[in-house]
Amino acid sequence: MFLLALIIASSFFGCNRSTKVPKGVIPPSAMVVVLTDLHIADARLGEIRLRSDSLQNLSKRYKSDILDRHGYTSEDFERSMVFYLDHPVIFDDVYEAVIDTLNLRQQKLQKPKEEEKEAEAPSEKVAKP
Repeated sequence: MFLLALIIASSFFGCNRSTKVPKGVIPPSAMVVVLTDLHIADARLGEIRLRSDSLQNLSKRYKSDILDRHGYTSEDFERSMVFYLDHPVIFDDVYEAVIDTLNLRQQKLQKPKEEEKEAEAPSEKVAKP
């Protein structure tokens, strides 16, 4: 019984992964870049102390600017989100790439800090008499 359920589930998810992204939907590779930028903007906004209505307005403006920078409209983004939410296997692949991208960026930001700490640390070499 378990084997049958596994076969059915794998065939179901396999079909979803091969689904073509329709015209008018942001392609997966571009969606990774857009979502990554949106997450970075949200993180920056999280550091700002503003009233919630001001923060919401700023968030909308950031989202609009990010979409404009990548050549998409809010409608393109919303249509794409509906598609990806209806195809969770594809969306999972997109979000895995988003997470990998964010992790790499975080590592790059932390590396100079670690090197700076190492440069500031006193030398552990002991002078021999």
